[in-house]
Order: sequence, then structure tokens, then C-alpha cells
Amino acid sequence: LNGDLSFQIGSPAINAGNPNGFYTDSDGTRNDIGISGGNNVFVSKEVVDFGNVDASSGSCCISTYIYNFYGVLSLSSYSGSDLNSFSVSNDSEVLTEIGIFEKIEPKLSLQNISPGTYSADVNIIFSNRPNNNGTITGTAQIYNVPSGNINVPSDIPSIQAALELASEGHTITVASGEYFEDLQLGFGKQNITLKSESGPQQTIINGVQSWNDRLINIDADYFTMDGFTIKNHDGVAIRGYDSRGSIFKNLVLQNNRYHQFANSIIQNCLFIENYGTLNVIGDDPNNQYVNLFHNVTIAGNKPVFNFQI
Repeated sequence: LNGDLSFQIGSPAINAGNPNGFYTDSDGTRNDIGISGGNNVFVSKEVVDFGNVDASSGSCCISTYIYNFYGVLSLSSYSGSDLNSFSVSNDSEVLTEIGIFEKIEPKLSLQNISPGTYSADVNIIFSNRPNNNGTITGTAQIYNVPSGNINVPSDIPSIQAALELASEGHTITVASGEYFEDLQLGFGKQNITLKSESGPQQTIINGVQSWNDRLINIDADYFTMDGFTIKNHDGVAIRGYDSRGSIFKNLVLQNNRYHQFANSIIQNCLFIENYGTLNVIGDDPNNQYVNLFHNVTIAGNKPVFNFQI
């Protein structure tokens, strides 16, 4: 670096920054690495990943933000490789003149799509800074999701994808096998049932490869999990603290560190070879003890295993 922190001639950082046109230098060259590069435009997301998407319904909407830090930036138009499917859904609402320290919020949608791995681009075109015309890429994995219940892996290849794609009130049936997945079900999707086809001895969720703190994290209400072995997780194997009125039954919980339940029914389950804590203190300070344990066996665990109530 020079004394003013600019790059010396021949520095490998020159013309080595982000290649997206949003960040092109004012002279039209690729931007430099660091604070000296670019032309006062910043984009919050250059890649919009829609994740797992149902082909019949598509996905809407994911926002990205385009910030301007100098003068006025004039938005001219959009172009793209597949605007029939991947497009800006609120183009009529987006400002065309972006003042200094202002931003616009294009909302990207995905519609009219076929099953498979999807990728397409939307190009953002500026009339007064054409060197900074840039590209936002949309990606997704598209599935034909049954209108009724879902079978894993014959309909959807993974349990997590099935949880994301299932509608409220539907059942996901998992074939026998060993699954190395982290499972998350967020707020707002109620009455989902996740069950095995062949019972816990034949259907295993193995956390040995997981780096997440939580192997199975359920935030949705009235969830049912039935017929799995859940084992070998050195964090929270099941977290159901924010899941109200849920049922966990016919499970084998084996060689895990933590299990956390609140406001749930735990039925016909076996806790064995565990070495941490079974926590059943609810998250509601006015009504903490609302778990119901019915026909549950807690045996053969490590000496450090404890039952926190």
C-alpha cells in the first residue's frame, strides 16, 4: 500500500474484487479488493436461493436491496435469461431514481417452473451508470409435490426437503434406512406428521455427522413424530421447546447429549445410552410442567445423564 492506503502499481489486489457489474469501477474496469474499489453501489444479495420449491405454486417473494452512496442512480429496466419464471414481482413499485444514501427493494419471485435444479439471472440496468449494470442470480431445487401426503425418498429425496414442502395437515412417511440429516420445522406450519414406514429399528436419524447445535428443531405447533431412532448427536438431539401440543412417540433416543421438550406428549419412547440432560422444564414461566410422559423407559444411560424438571 501507498501512504494514503491506495494500492501500489502492480498490486495483486487491483482489478481482483467482486466481478459482478454492480461493483465495477467508474472507469469500467473490474473493482479492486477493499474499500477503494467499486462505484458507490452495494447489493445485499447477488444470489437469491429459494431453496426447495413446489413446481405447482412457485415461490414469492425474496427481497434484495440495492444501495446508492453517491449522487443519483437511475434505474432503467430489467432483462434476464428467463423472466417468464424468475422476475421482479414489484417492478411497478420500485423507485427509478435512487438518491444518495437511498435504496430500492426489488422482490424476486419464481413461477412457471419445471422440476429439477433451477438457475437464472435478472439483469439490473442503470441509465446513468451503465458500467454498474449488474446481475442477480436465482437458484432453486424444484419438485413435483404430491397434493396429499409425501413419501421419502420416493416423492422427495430428503426428510428436510419434505418438511419444507409439506402443507399443513399433511403426513410425511419415511422409508426404512439411515438418514444423516439436520431437521428444522419453523413456526407457522401446523399439524405436520412425520412418521416412519417400518418403525424405529429400521428408520434411523443419525447425528454423528451434524455440526449444528440442534439435530431436530421443531418450532411448529401440533407436530407429530412417530417411529424413529435418533442417535449419536453431541448437542440437542430434539428441541421441542417452542412446539405446543406436539406428540413424540415410538422413538428410541440413543447416545445423545440433550433432549428438550415443552408442552408435548412423549409416549412409548426409550431413552438409552445418553450422557447429558433430558430437560422437560417448559418455556412458559406460568405453566412450566405441561409435558406428559406415558409409557416411557429411561434406562441404561451413562452415569452423568440427568433428568431436569
